[in-house]
Amino acid sequence: MSKQVGKSDIFTKESLRKLQDKMRILCIESFNKEYNLTNSLKKKQKGRNRDYHITEMDNYMEMKEQLEKNQENHKQIKTLTENNEALQLRVDTLTRNNKVKDKQIKDLKEENLSLRQSLSFWKDKFLKIISFIKDKLFGKEKEREKYMDVAEDLYSKKIIEEDTFEDLKDTYEFSKNHDYEREKDDFEMEI
Repeated sequence: MSKQVGKSDIFTKESLRKLQDKMRILCIESFNKEYNLTNSLKKKQKGRNRDYHITEMDNYMEMKEQLEKNQENHKQIKTLTENNEALQLRVDTLTRNNKVKDKQIKDLKEENLSLRQSLSFWKDKFLKIISFIKDKLFGKEKEREKYMDVAEDLYSKKIIEEDTFEDLKDTYEFSKNHDYEREKDDFEMEI
């Protein structure tokens, strides 16, 4: 062969279409003959593929570079989307955890309030008991001695603090001294 021929000179659009049509017919006939079937191929669809002639490829390199950039951008978008989904999952998890912690805080605040109220209640009762004992220490001698014994027992068992006990003891001593003065006053009045 002394002369070279380009493939586009031999295989034109029309010649390729004819070849493809013959190949489709022969292919399905041999398939049906081999497997004893009566199948047929789908109808040929137009416009599925578009062939570009070399003269239509003016900006081929630019289009190829743009396509590569688009693929890189697509990869970045996919990565960013995956990262965004992971972050959204993390935010959702943290939000759920915050709700649980908020409920725990609310429960603890309610328990704290309840404990404060109980403490206030029992503190009030304790102060009333101390006040009651103080009042009894101002009473008659026998009664005063019994309540001073109770105060000493409370102190020895560390139910009351030292300063509270000292206050009760001072009240007892004061009352005892005034009893002596009252007795003295009573005798003076009789005369």
